[in-house]
Amino acid sequence: MDDNYRGALRAVLRNRGRLALAVVFAFAGLGQAANVAAQEDYVYRVVKGDTLIGLSARLLNSPQDWPKLARHNRLANPHHIAPNSELRIPLSMLKMHTAQVTVTHSVGEVKVASGGASSAATSGATLSEGASVVTGKDGYATLRLPDGSTVRVQSATELQVERMRTYPDVGILESAMKVVAGRVTSLVQRFRPDEKKETRHGVKTPLANLAVRGTEFRVSMDVQSGDTRGEVLQGAVAVAAAGAADGKRLDAGFGSVVDANRRVSDPIALLAAPNVASLSKLLERTLLRFPLPEVPGAHLYRAQIARDAAFDMVVREFVSKSPELRVTDIADGGYFLRVRAVDARGLEGLDATHAFTLKARPEPPLINTPAANGKVRAL
Repeated sequence: MDDNYRGALRAVLRNRGRLALAVVFAFAGLGQAANVAAQEDYVYRVVKGDTLIGLSARLLNSPQDWPKLARHNRLANPHHIAPNSELRIPLSMLKMHTAQVTVTHSVGEVKVASGGASSAATSGATLSEGASVVTGKDGYATLRLPDGSTVRVQSATELQVERMRTYPDVGILESAMKVVAGRVTSLVQRFRPDEKKETRHGVKTPLANLAVRGTEFRVSMDVQSGDTRGEVLQGAVAVAAAGAADGKRLDAGFGSVVDANRRVSDPIALLAAPNVASLSKLLERTLLRFPLPEVPGAHLYRAQIARDAAFDMVVREFVSKSPELRVTDIADGGYFLRVRAVDARGLEGLDATHAFTLKARPEPPLINTPAANGKVRAL
Protein backbone atom coordinates (compact mmCIF):
# COMPACT_ATOMS: atom_id res chain seq x y z
CA MET A 1 0.00 0.00 0.00
CA ASP A 2 1.66 3.24 -1.14
CA ASP A 3 2.35 6.35 0.96
CA ASN A 4 -0.35 8.37 -0.83
CA TYR A 5 -2.97 5.84 0.18
CA ARG A 6 -1.81 5.88 3.79
CA GLY A 7 -1.72 9.67 3.76
CA ALA A 8 -5.31 9.82 2.52
CA LEU A 9 -6.37 7.52 5.34
CA ARG A 10 -4.64 9.66 7.97
CA ALA A 11 -6.33 12.75 6.56
CA VAL A 12 -9.75 11.13 6.81
CA LEU A 13 -9.15 10.24 10.45
CA ARG A 14 -7.70 13.65 11.33
CA ASN A 15 -10.35 15.77 9.63
CA ARG A 16 -13.50 13.73 10.08
CA GLY A 17 -13.00 12.02 13.42
CA ARG A 18 -13.93 8.52 14.50
CA LEU A 19 -17.27 6.87 13.99
CA ALA A 20 -18.47 3.85 15.91
CA LEU A 21 -21.02 1.67 14.16
CA ALA A 22 -22.57 -1.39 15.70
CA VAL A 23 -23.71 -4.08 13.30
CA VAL A 24 -24.70 -7.24 15.10
CA PHE A 25 -26.95 -10.23 14.75
CA ALA A 26 -29.97 -9.56 16.91
CA PHE A 27 -31.66 -12.94 17.07
CA ALA A 28 -34.56 -11.24 18.82
CA GLY A 29 -35.68 -7.67 18.35
CA LEU A 30 -33.91 -6.80 15.13
CA GLY A 31 -35.71 -3.47 15.16
CA GLN A 32 -33.94 -2.41 18.35
CA ALA A 33 -30.55 -0.77 18.59
CA ALA A 34 -27.56 -3.08 18.43
CA ASN A 35 -25.94 -3.45 21.83
CA VAL A 36 -22.21 -3.95 21.45
CA ALA A 37 -21.62 -4.37 25.18
CA ALA A 38 -24.01 -7.31 25.29
CA GLN A 39 -21.96 -9.02 22.60
CA GLU A 40 -18.98 -9.00 24.95
CA ASP A 41 -20.82 -11.31 27.36
CA TYR A 42 -21.29 -15.05 27.30
CA VAL A 43 -24.76 -15.97 28.51
CA TYR A 44 -24.83 -19.06 30.74
CA ARG A 45 -28.15 -20.65 31.68
CA VAL A 46 -28.07 -21.77 35.30
CA VAL A 47 -28.92 -25.39 36.09
CA LYS A 48 -29.88 -26.94 39.41
CA GLY A 49 -26.89 -27.29 41.69
CA ASP A 50 -24.88 -24.42 40.21
CA THR A 51 -23.20 -21.96 42.53
CA LEU A 52 -21.47 -18.74 41.62
CA ILE A 53 -18.24 -19.89 43.27
CA GLY A 54 -18.37 -23.25 41.51
CA LEU A 55 -19.05 -21.72 38.10
CA SER A 56 -16.24 -19.23 38.64
CA ALA A 57 -13.80 -22.03 39.42
CA ARG A 58 -14.84 -23.88 36.27
CA LEU A 59 -15.14 -21.01 33.76
CA LEU A 60 -13.23 -17.96 34.93
CA ASN A 61 -9.59 -17.22 34.31
CA SER A 62 -9.39 -16.00 37.91
CA PRO A 63 -11.88 -17.94 40.10
CA GLN A 64 -11.49 -15.36 42.87
CA ASP A 65 -13.30 -12.86 40.60
CA TRP A 66 -16.69 -14.31 41.53
CA PRO A 67 -17.66 -11.09 43.45
CA LYS A 68 -17.06 -9.08 40.24
CA LEU A 69 -19.30 -11.50 38.38
CA ALA A 70 -21.98 -11.03 41.02
CA ARG A 71 -21.80 -7.26 40.65
CA HIS A 72 -21.88 -7.52 36.86
CA ASN A 73 -25.16 -9.43 37.10
CA ARG A 74 -26.51 -7.27 39.95
CA LEU A 75 -27.25 -10.32 42.05
CA ALA A 76 -29.11 -9.49 45.23
CA ASN A 77 -27.82 -12.71 46.83
CA PRO A 78 -24.62 -14.02 45.20
CA HIS A 79 -24.87 -17.20 47.27
CA HIS A 80 -28.07 -18.23 45.50
CA ILE A 81 -28.63 -18.26 41.74
CA ALA A 82 -31.97 -19.54 40.54
CA PRO A 83 -32.07 -22.48 38.12
CA ASN A 84 -32.95 -21.51 34.53
CA SER A 85 -31.87 -17.91 35.12
CA GLU A 86 -29.28 -16.27 32.87
CA LEU A 87 -25.82 -15.36 34.08
CA ARG A 88 -23.87 -12.93 31.91
CA ILE A 89 -20.11 -13.49 31.93
CA PRO A 90 -17.80 -10.97 30.22
CA LEU A 91 -15.52 -12.66 27.70
CA SER A 92 -12.61 -10.86 29.34
CA MET A 93 -13.18 -12.95 32.49
CA LEU A 94 -13.40 -16.36 30.79
CA LYS A 95 -10.55 -18.83 30.39
CA MET A 96 -9.14 -18.41 26.90
CA HIS A 97 -6.36 -19.43 24.53
CA THR A 98 -4.95 -17.40 21.66
CA ALA A 99 -5.46 -18.94 18.24
CA GLN A 100 -4.08 -18.47 14.74
CA VAL A 101 -5.37 -17.70 11.27
CA THR A 102 -4.12 -19.74 8.32
CA VAL A 103 -3.38 -18.39 4.84
CA THR A 104 -4.93 -21.01 2.55
CA HIS A 105 -4.36 -19.21 -0.75
CA SER A 106 -2.63 -16.13 -2.08
CA VAL A 107 -2.07 -14.73 -5.54
CA GLY A 108 -0.18 -11.67 -6.73
CA GLU A 109 1.42 -9.30 -4.27
CA VAL A 110 0.48 -10.41 -0.76
CA LYS A 111 2.63 -9.69 2.27
CA VAL A 112 2.26 -10.65 5.91
CA ALA A 113 3.85 -8.65 8.70
CA SER A 114 4.39 -9.47 12.35
CA GLY A 115 6.72 -8.07 14.98
CA GLY A 116 8.22 -5.58 12.57
CA ALA A 117 9.17 -8.21 9.99
CA SER A 118 7.45 -8.52 6.60
CA SER A 119 7.52 -11.36 4.10
CA ALA A 120 5.63 -12.70 1.10
CA ALA A 121 2.57 -14.72 2.06
CA THR A 122 2.69 -18.45 1.41
CA SER A 123 -0.04 -21.06 1.65
CA GLY A 124 -0.03 -22.61 5.10
CA ALA A 125 1.42 -19.54 6.80
CA THR A 126 -0.17 -18.75 10.17
CA LEU A 127 -1.00 -15.34 11.60
CA SER A 128 -1.27 -14.53 15.29
CA GLU A 129 -2.77 -11.54 17.04
CA GLY A 130 -1.07 -8.35 15.91
CA ALA A 131 -0.16 -9.66 12.46
CA SER A 132 -1.34 -7.98 9.28
CA VAL A 133 -1.96 -8.86 5.64
CA VAL A 134 -1.35 -6.34 2.86
CA THR A 135 -2.38 -7.01 -0.73
CA GLY A 136 -1.25 -5.08 -3.80
CA LYS A 137 -3.35 -4.06 -6.77
CA ASP A 138 -3.14 -7.60 -8.12
CA GLY A 139 -3.12 -9.34 -4.73
CA TYR A 140 -5.74 -11.58 -3.15
CA ALA A 141 -5.63 -13.81 -0.09
CA THR A 142 -7.94 -16.29 1.59
CA LEU A 143 -7.70 -16.73 5.36
CA ARG A 144 -9.16 -19.64 7.31
CA LEU A 145 -10.24 -19.17 10.92
CA PRO A 146 -9.94 -22.03 13.44
CA ASP A 147 -13.69 -22.79 13.21
CA GLY A 148 -13.67 -23.02 9.40
CA SER A 149 -14.93 -19.49 8.76
CA THR A 150 -13.30 -17.70 5.84
CA VAL A 151 -12.09 -14.15 5.34
CA ARG A 152 -11.26 -13.15 1.77
CA VAL A 153 -8.87 -10.22 1.54
CA GLN A 154 -9.42 -8.39 -1.73
CA SER A 155 -6.89 -6.39 -3.76
CA ALA A 156 -5.35 -3.15 -2.40
CA THR A 157 -6.30 -3.99 1.18
CA GLU A 158 -4.60 -3.82 4.55
CA LEU A 159 -6.08 -6.11 7.20
CA GLN A 160 -4.91 -6.49 10.79
CA VAL A 161 -5.64 -9.44 13.09
CA GLU A 162 -6.54 -7.73 16.36
CA ARG A 163 -7.95 -10.69 18.30
CA MET A 164 -8.11 -14.41 17.63
CA ARG A 165 -9.11 -16.32 20.75
CA THR A 166 -10.88 -19.48 21.76
CA TYR A 167 -12.85 -19.98 24.95
CA PRO A 168 -12.83 -23.79 25.07
CA ASP A 169 -15.01 -24.23 28.14
CA VAL A 170 -17.94 -22.42 26.50
CA GLY A 171 -17.27 -23.21 22.82
CA ILE A 172 -16.70 -19.63 21.59
CA LEU A 173 -14.26 -18.44 18.94
CA GLU A 174 -13.73 -14.68 19.06
CA SER A 175 -12.14 -13.03 16.06
CA ALA A 176 -11.65 -9.31 15.54
CA MET A 177 -10.08 -7.90 12.40
CA LYS A 178 -9.45 -4.34 11.30
CA VAL A 179 -9.66 -3.18 7.70
CA VAL A 180 -7.31 -0.20 7.55
CA ALA A 181 -8.22 0.26 3.89
CA GLY A 182 -9.76 -1.85 1.14
CA ARG A 183 -12.32 -4.64 1.13
CA VAL A 184 -12.93 -7.99 2.80
CA THR A 185 -15.65 -10.61 2.60
CA SER A 186 -16.45 -12.69 5.68
CA LEU A 187 -18.19 -16.06 5.48
CA VAL A 188 -18.90 -16.88 9.10
CA GLN A 189 -19.44 -20.47 10.12
CA ARG A 190 -22.93 -21.51 11.20
CA PHE A 191 -23.40 -24.05 13.98
CA ARG A 192 -26.46 -26.01 15.04
CA PRO A 193 -27.75 -25.23 18.55
CA ASP A 194 -26.91 -28.75 19.70
CA GLU A 195 -23.24 -28.27 18.74
CA LYS A 196 -22.82 -25.71 21.54
CA LYS A 197 -20.34 -23.70 19.49
CA GLU A 198 -20.39 -20.06 18.55
CA THR A 199 -18.30 -17.74 16.42
CA ARG A 200 -18.16 -14.05 17.24
CA HIS A 201 -16.56 -12.44 14.25
CA GLY A 202 -15.97 -8.72 14.16
CA VAL A 203 -14.64 -6.56 11.34
CA LYS A 204 -13.93 -2.92 11.99
CA THR A 205 -12.54 -0.01 10.03
CA PRO A 206 -10.99 3.20 11.37
CA LEU A 207 -14.53 4.61 11.24
CA ALA A 208 -16.82 1.69 12.04
CA ASN A 209 -17.25 -1.59 13.90
CA LEU A 210 -19.19 -4.47 12.41
CA ALA A 211 -19.90 -7.67 14.32
CA VAL A 212 -21.63 -10.59 12.67
CA ARG A 213 -22.49 -14.20 13.38
CA GLY A 214 -23.27 -16.99 10.94
CA THR A 215 -23.63 -14.91 7.80
CA GLU A 216 -21.96 -13.74 4.61
CA PHE A 217 -21.15 -10.07 4.77
CA ARG A 218 -18.93 -7.66 2.87
CA VAL A 219 -17.12 -4.73 4.48
CA SER A 220 -15.17 -2.00 2.72
CA MET A 221 -13.32 1.09 3.89
CA ASP A 222 -12.95 3.85 1.28
CA VAL A 223 -10.14 6.12 2.44
CA GLN A 224 -10.89 8.70 -0.24
CA SER A 225 -14.53 9.34 0.72
CA GLY A 226 -14.30 8.22 4.34
CA ASP A 227 -17.27 5.89 3.83
CA THR A 228 -17.66 2.44 5.31
CA ARG A 229 -19.95 0.18 3.30
CA GLY A 230 -21.62 -3.06 4.29
CA GLU A 231 -23.57 -5.52 2.16
CA VAL A 232 -25.50 -8.48 3.54
CA LEU A 233 -25.66 -11.56 1.33
CA GLN A 234 -27.04 -14.01 3.91
CA GLY A 235 -28.70 -13.47 7.27
CA ALA A 236 -29.88 -10.19 8.78
CA VAL A 237 -28.24 -7.55 10.95
CA ALA A 238 -29.27 -4.51 12.96
CA VAL A 239 -27.31 -1.36 12.14
CA ALA A 240 -26.89 1.47 14.65
CA ALA A 241 -24.44 4.34 14.98
CA ALA A 242 -22.87 4.98 18.37
CA GLY A 243 -25.31 6.69 20.72
CA ALA A 244 -28.32 6.00 18.51
CA ALA A 245 -31.59 5.22 20.28
CA ASP A 246 -32.58 2.53 17.82
CA GLY A 247 -31.25 0.61 14.88
CA LYS A 248 -32.15 -0.23 11.31
CA ARG A 249 -32.78 -3.73 10.08
CA LEU A 250 -30.56 -4.82 7.21
CA ASP A 251 -31.74 -8.02 5.54
CA ALA A 252 -30.01 -10.17 2.97
CA GLY A 253 -29.92 -8.36 -0.35
CA PHE A 254 -29.52 -4.93 1.23
CA GLY A 255 -26.58 -2.68 2.02
CA SER A 256 -25.85 0.46 4.01
CA VAL A 257 -23.37 3.31 3.74
CA VAL A 258 -22.00 4.96 6.88
CA ASP A 259 -20.23 8.28 6.41
CA ALA A 260 -17.74 9.99 8.69
CA ASN A 261 -20.49 12.24 10.08
CA ARG A 262 -22.22 9.28 11.78
CA ARG A 263 -24.98 9.12 9.20
CA VAL A 264 -26.20 5.58 8.59
CA SER A 265 -28.17 5.27 5.39
CA ASP A 266 -31.52 3.54 5.25
CA PRO A 267 -31.27 0.03 3.80
CA ILE A 268 -30.47 0.18 0.11
CA ALA A 269 -31.45 -2.71 -2.17
CA LEU A 270 -28.38 -4.24 -3.77
CA LEU A 271 -28.31 -4.28 -7.55
CA ALA A 272 -29.48 -7.46 -9.27
CA ALA A 273 -26.97 -10.06 -10.35
CA PRO A 274 -25.85 -9.64 -13.97
CA ASN A 275 -27.33 -12.09 -16.48
CA VAL A 276 -24.61 -14.54 -17.51
CA ALA A 277 -26.86 -17.03 -19.29
CA SER A 278 -25.59 -16.15 -22.77
CA LEU A 279 -21.87 -16.35 -21.96
CA SER A 280 -19.86 -19.01 -23.74
CA LYS A 281 -18.57 -21.99 -21.79
CA LEU A 282 -15.55 -22.37 -24.10
CA LEU A 283 -13.21 -19.49 -24.93
CA GLU A 284 -10.50 -19.87 -27.56
CA ARG A 285 -8.83 -16.47 -27.63
CA THR A 286 -6.20 -15.06 -25.28
CA LEU A 287 -8.31 -11.92 -24.99
CA LEU A 288 -11.29 -13.06 -22.91
CA ARG A 289 -14.58 -11.30 -23.63
CA PHE A 290 -17.64 -11.55 -21.42
CA PRO A 291 -20.43 -9.44 -22.99
CA LEU A 292 -23.16 -8.87 -20.39
CA PRO A 293 -26.53 -7.15 -20.61
CA GLU A 294 -26.42 -3.84 -18.79
CA VAL A 295 -27.67 -3.87 -15.19
CA PRO A 296 -29.98 -0.89 -14.51
CA GLY A 297 -28.37 1.46 -12.02
CA ALA A 298 -24.87 0.06 -12.49
CA HIS A 299 -22.00 2.50 -12.23
CA LEU A 300 -19.24 -0.12 -12.49
CA TYR A 301 -18.84 -3.88 -12.72
CA ARG A 302 -16.47 -5.84 -10.50
CA ALA A 303 -15.34 -9.26 -11.66
CA GLN A 304 -13.16 -12.05 -10.34
CA ILE A 305 -11.80 -15.18 -12.01
CA ALA A 306 -10.99 -18.17 -9.84
CA ARG A 307 -9.96 -21.77 -10.25
CA ASP A 308 -12.57 -23.01 -7.78
CA ALA A 309 -16.31 -22.49 -7.38
CA ALA A 310 -15.85 -21.23 -3.81
CA PHE A 311 -13.55 -18.44 -5.05
CA ASP A 312 -10.88 -19.24 -2.52
CA MET A 313 -8.29 -19.43 -5.34
CA VAL A 314 -8.82 -16.15 -7.18
CA VAL A 315 -6.34 -15.51 -9.98
CA ARG A 316 -7.62 -12.19 -11.30
CA GLU A 317 -9.80 -9.33 -10.12
CA PHE A 318 -10.73 -6.29 -12.20
CA VAL A 319 -13.23 -3.45 -12.52
CA SER A 320 -14.93 -2.39 -15.75
CA LYS A 321 -16.99 0.68 -16.58
CA SER A 322 -18.61 -1.30 -19.39
CA PRO A 323 -20.78 -4.43 -19.07
CA GLU A 324 -18.51 -6.03 -21.69
CA LEU A 325 -15.73 -7.41 -19.54
CA ARG A 326 -12.29 -7.97 -21.03
CA VAL A 327 -9.23 -9.60 -19.52
CA THR A 328 -5.96 -11.09 -20.80
CA ASP A 329 -2.99 -13.07 -19.52
CA ILE A 330 -4.96 -16.01 -18.15
CA ALA A 331 -3.46 -19.48 -18.59
CA ASP A 332 -5.48 -22.20 -20.28
CA GLY A 333 -7.68 -24.25 -17.98
CA GLY A 334 -11.02 -24.41 -16.22
CA TYR A 335 -12.25 -21.32 -14.37
CA PHE A 336 -15.17 -19.60 -12.71
CA LEU A 337 -16.18 -16.00 -13.36
CA ARG A 338 -17.96 -14.03 -10.63
CA VAL A 339 -19.33 -10.62 -11.48
CA ARG A 340 -21.44 -8.03 -9.68
CA ALA A 341 -22.71 -4.55 -10.49
CA VAL A 342 -21.66 -1.56 -8.35
CA ASP A 343 -24.03 1.36 -7.82
CA ALA A 344 -23.18 5.07 -7.67
CA ARG A 345 -22.71 4.93 -3.86
CA GLY A 346 -20.17 2.13 -4.15
CA LEU A 347 -22.43 -0.65 -2.87
CA GLU A 348 -21.68 -3.92 -4.64
CA GLY A 349 -24.64 -5.97 -5.81
CA LEU A 350 -25.54 -9.63 -5.92
CA ASP A 351 -23.16 -12.09 -7.54
CA ALA A 352 -23.55 -14.00 -10.78
CA THR A 353 -21.23 -16.94 -11.44
CA HIS A 354 -20.28 -18.55 -14.75
CA ALA A 355 -18.07 -21.61 -15.31
CA PHE A 356 -15.91 -21.64 -18.43
CA THR A 357 -12.91 -23.30 -20.02
CA LEU A 358 -10.12 -21.38 -21.70
CA LYS A 359 -8.38 -23.25 -24.52
CA ALA A 360 -6.58 -20.53 -26.45
CA ARG A 361 -3.09 -21.91 -26.99
CA PRO A 362 -2.06 -22.30 -29.68
CA GLU A 363 -4.43 -19.49 -30.64
CA PRO A 364 -6.43 -20.25 -33.80
CA PRO A 365 -5.57 -17.96 -36.75
CA LEU A 366 -7.77 -15.02 -37.61
CA ILE A 367 -9.87 -15.23 -40.73
CA ASN A 368 -8.34 -12.75 -43.16
CA THR A 369 -10.77 -13.24 -45.99
CA PRO A 370 -14.49 -13.02 -45.23
CA ALA A 371 -16.97 -15.32 -46.79
CA ALA A 372 -19.27 -13.98 -49.47
CA ASN A 373 -21.39 -11.17 -48.01
CA GLY A 374 -19.67 -11.78 -44.68
CA LYS A 375 -17.72 -9.62 -42.25
CA VAL A 376 -14.63 -10.10 -40.16
CA ARG A 377 -14.71 -8.60 -36.69
CA ALA A 378 -11.37 -7.31 -35.55
CA LEU A 379 -10.24 -7.87 -31.97
